[in-house]
Amino acid sequence: EIETWKGWQELILLVEFIVVARPGGEYKVPAGACVHRLSGLALPVSSSGIRARLSQGRATPELPHAVRAYIEQHGLYGFGKERATVLR
Repeated sequence: EIETWKGWQELILLVEFIVVARPGGEYKVPAGACVHRLSGLALPVSSSGIRARLSQGRATPELPHAVRAYIEQHGLYGFGKERATVLR
């Protein structure tokens, strides 16, 4: 869902994407985007699910401790500063 990202038109000119699709998932490639699809790899995780749990202050065991700490320190993905404890 690249077209929902902020600044996606510029981004597709700057990078090549590597996509791992979830089983049964469909993916639309915007015109001008270079997308490499990895096959044979099923990941039971979704970035939107992780972001939703972050915004709720819930555990994100998929994230390395340092990444979770950075998100908390910078208040990313709706993670408020009042939630200062790193959850695993």
